[in-house]
Amino acid sequence: MSNELGAGKPNAARSAVGVSLVLGLMEGAVMALLIFSLRNVWGWAFSNDEEVVYLVSCIAPYLAALALLYSLQSILSGFSTNEVI
Repeated sequence: MSNELGAGKPNAARSAVGVSLVLGLMEGAVMALLIFSLRNVWGWAFSNDEEVVYLVSCIAPYLAALALLYSLQSILSGFSTNEVI
């Protein structure tokens, strides 16, 4: 986006932000769907205790919503999760 702004192309920069947001939303939606759909199975990776599995399944909808929000936040802040620090 900064390259487009530097070149004096604000419409191209707006388009780049739009594409990034759509792709981020799609990635977040896929992750949220996976977390939510596997909420009753995911707890077994942590423990064999049924109470732990139940508690993980209770918190999974919140984690799914956070996955969606975090995908947008990483794009809007300009930080890529694939970036090596």
